[in-house]
Amino acid sequence: MDINADFKQLLTDFFKIYHPRQEKKVDLITAEFPNQKVEVMARLCDKYKVVKSKIKGLQESLEELNAKPVTPVIENTAEEVEEISDEASLNEEISEDEEIEEEGKKSKKKKK
Repeated sequence: MDINADFKQLLTDFFKIYHPRQEKKVDLITAEFPNQKVEVMARLCDKYKVVKSKIKGLQESLEELNAKPVTPVIENTAEEVEEISDEASLNEEISEDEEIEEEGKKSKKKKK
């Protein structure tokens, strides 16, 4: 069975064998990962401890995928930068609060 051509059927068959309750998520998975079929199957094999060679064509597809040069995909960069800067400013605020707290403790000790 060709992974790319019969991905939906492959997922359905996989879940029937290894996790029948997940069969209802096949449509969601195929819609969410239309261009990552090989990666999805490899992750599922890892998750359910299935030998990748049991899935016809998976091993060959993984070898082809690993042979291709990796091109970085940049998505949501602006959002990620905002999140990082938000985290950094939050960490700075926490550090400042801790310093103020320490100074308050020191001045209380001096007054005693």
